[in-house]
Amino acid sequence: MTPADFHQENSIDSSSGDSNSATTSSDLERIERRRALTRTRQLRYLQKKRQYENDLMASVATLQTEVRQLQQYLHQLQSAGSTPSFLPSLPTWTGAARSNILQVAQSFVRCFHSGFSPTEQAPWLPCVSPEQEHIRFAQQSIHPDVRHGEMHGQNSFLEQWRRYTTFFGALALVPSSFELVTHDDEPESVCRVQLTMSLDLVSTTFQNVFPHLLQPQHASLRSLLLNQRIHVPMTLMLQFNDEGQVVRYDQSLDLVEALHPVLGSYRDVAVVLQDAHISACGHIGSDVSSPRNVRLALSFLLNVD
Repeated sequence: MTPADFHQENSIDSSSGDSNSATTSSDLERIERRRALTRTRQLRYLQKKRQYENDLMASVATLQTEVRQLQQYLHQLQSAGSTPSFLPSLPTWTGAARSNILQVAQSFVRCFHSGFSPTEQAPWLPCVSPEQEHIRFAQQSIHPDVRHGEMHGQNSFLEQWRRYTTFFGALALVPSSFELVTHDDEPESVCRVQLTMSLDLVSTTFQNVFPHLLQPQHASLRSLLLNQRIHVPMTLMLQFNDEGQVVRYDQSLDLVEALHPVLGSYRDVAVVLQDAHISACGHIGSDVSSPRNVRLALSFLLNVD
């Protein structure tokens, strides 16, 4: 090999080494950029997760505070109600009136104990000769312009019971007490009914009541709830006129207490109820006005015990 050939070979080796060094340096830079981008994305994800958890904890804390305030207020009402000064405000119900009110309230629970599954299409009333027991009861004992939450009328009243029956796999009402009470010093009589509404959660429930749980990120919650039976504490306030018809119907459902035993976490309960198609007064369906926060306007109370 001549000196010229040796010099040329060394030049080639040097150029090859410089090229490899440049390639390695470029690869390292790309790898470092990818790592930096991954770290940034992970940091953003953790920040969003922490913010989401903080928001849920704040909602739970707010619920607990409001429940304590409501419990104190209830205790004050109960204490005040036991004093003689409140006795004159009680309506003067005769024995027959008391019996009639309680009878209608008991008939109401008995009639709707397993929901309402009509064979006809709405509207069902007015109807000259209703065949179903539910329609017959509504025609006789429910005022044509009955108020219930944000709705009014016999047909919307029956429609909500139809939805509860259709959107859930099964429905069962079990009453625990019937009590005559006063209502804002008004002359109408009011009956308060405490009961439990048992509901089976099926695929139709998620489509119509909890559609947000159909999203992939909520698959685990949906799996926990599917085919489960929940027992919802429920309070009915039935207000009667002088003719013994229900002129106002208010219901309060404690879905927090019903869902917590199944989910085991108030955070998960908050996620389930956050975007549910449930109104503040317990109406269900995509066309109802749903509160955009987990408190659901205090219709669903968090048990602090």
